[in-house]
Amino acid sequence: MILCSTARDGIDDATERTMPRRLLWAAALLLCAGLVGYLAARPGDPPPAHGSVLNRGNVAEPDTLDPPQYGLTVELEIMDDLFLGLTTPDMHGNVVPGAAENWDVSADGRTYTFHLRDGLRWSDGSPLTAMDFVAGIRRMLDPATHSQFANFAYKIHNGKLVNEGKLPPEDAGVFAPDDRTLVITLDRPTPILILLTALPLFDPLPRAAYARYGKDWIKPGKMVSDGAFTLAEWVPQGHVRLKKNPYFYDARNVHLDEVDFFPTDNDEAALKRFRARELDLNLRFPPTMYQWLQRNLPGEALIAPNLALTYLTFNLKDPAVGDLRVRRALSLAIDRERLTKEILRTGEVPAYGLIPPAIAGYAGARIEGAGVPYEARLARARALLMQAGYDAAHPLALTYNCRLGELNRRVAVAIQAMWADIGVRTDIVTEEVAMHYNRLRTRDFQVADAGWQAPPDPEYYLYLLESESTEANYADYSDPAFDKLVYDTQAVMDRTQRFAAFARAEKIALDALPIVPLFFPVNRALVQPYVKGYAENALDTHPSRYIRLLPH
Repeated sequence: MILCSTARDGIDDATERTMPRRLLWAAALLLCAGLVGYLAARPGDPPPAHGSVLNRGNVAEPDTLDPPQYGLTVELEIMDDLFLGLTTPDMHGNVVPGAAENWDVSADGRTYTFHLRDGLRWSDGSPLTAMDFVAGIRRMLDPATHSQFANFAYKIHNGKLVNEGKLPPEDAGVFAPDDRTLVITLDRPTPILILLTALPLFDPLPRAAYARYGKDWIKPGKMVSDGAFTLAEWVPQGHVRLKKNPYFYDARNVHLDEVDFFPTDNDEAALKRFRARELDLNLRFPPTMYQWLQRNLPGEALIAPNLALTYLTFNLKDPAVGDLRVRRALSLAIDRERLTKEILRTGEVPAYGLIPPAIAGYAGARIEGAGVPYEARLARARALLMQAGYDAAHPLALTYNCRLGELNRRVAVAIQAMWADIGVRTDIVTEEVAMHYNRLRTRDFQVADAGWQAPPDPEYYLYLLESESTEANYADYSDPAFDKLVYDTQAVMDRTQRFAAFARAEKIALDALPIVPLFFPVNRALVQPYVKGYAENALDTHPSRYIRLLPH
């Protein structure tokens, strides 16, 4: 799951491969033809399409396309194509102006005034106004919407009280003094509000479509959106088809006519489709195939650092893993170096804390056993299990729920073998990604794998264990000291002080081990050589509006 980050629009041609001269000539002719067509357009007409279809692998089937209800990374890529927030991720994973061309911040840091671009329109051609953003934020905070991450908006004045049903949505600190101005007031300052406004939580709501169709407004043929693309078709487990939005404010720079997202939870099948050119882009490949891909498809299998964490979560209500001695034993028995170097082998980094090393300047806490020789850790793990009442005659038996995907399965099998070395019997149950996370949200598991991807600030990662984070805190971990320290630190504007306080909070959580960090992943992408405008970035976000296809 991803939550987003500041720089430039456009495509850096200097970083692209050299193309054959006749393709350069053909591309120049196409560009000239498009320019002539645009210049010949009548005033007020939408700019012409550039004429191509992008076939994207999407790892898994989305659960929803309703912005405030999103919960999975595989939904975020599609939503970022469909909707334009106040701010938005660019091709490099930075947060840049979106529907808001600029904003002002009050001296006390508690009032943000966003100024919308002139002439914004919905995909049906109707005007988009600041009141549509007000409506979207109010709906997200409304408890009837069941927004998974509404608590990120508790920074808004009265946001928590509205989401708890104690105040009406109209009392939230968001209002529109005119059609092009949106004001958000906060209870206290925060350094990450601009990052938050790039999330679907803050997307505008097409009020007319919502009033007409209610919850069905997100269906094809009914959805009205303000992003670079519109929803044309959604065939469950088949594809999500998007069409270019002619009323998008920057439509003249969108090169694709259509984007088709395909669920590709089977890495090997996705690779076969990529080799057959049925997929132009897929944000995953089988990790065991990396060396082969480098030899046989040079330059098409890309690896990059990732601002993400892969971890195990425990159901603390389960009698077995509710015992801290058991959780400590299970964590100690995991050989993270062997896991990353021998099992994964594509540059993943062993994780002994919750915060990715890509966040510069953060020196966090480490779990028990970090730096201790593995054999000594195994001896300590066996002793802890014996203290908890488990031995060869009465072994600990666990069910390990695992997300579908070759990497996830390989990690699970490796951990199963490591736990067997301390006498633990583990059954692995694999499910499709959306089903897996639904199981975690309903607490129908014992131990399970999970992933989290977020912008470069510790606040987003410690969110996993806040008591109010009911949709991501699958362990139901609760510690008042941890919660208070995190809450107090969220309003600290000085980066050094902020990071030091978050490290103290991280230490509290790691001592309790409600979750066990495994490794910091890398981005593994398959990109055809004719795909341009794809830029590797730590957030692994790649809006289709920046992508173009060369003749092939």
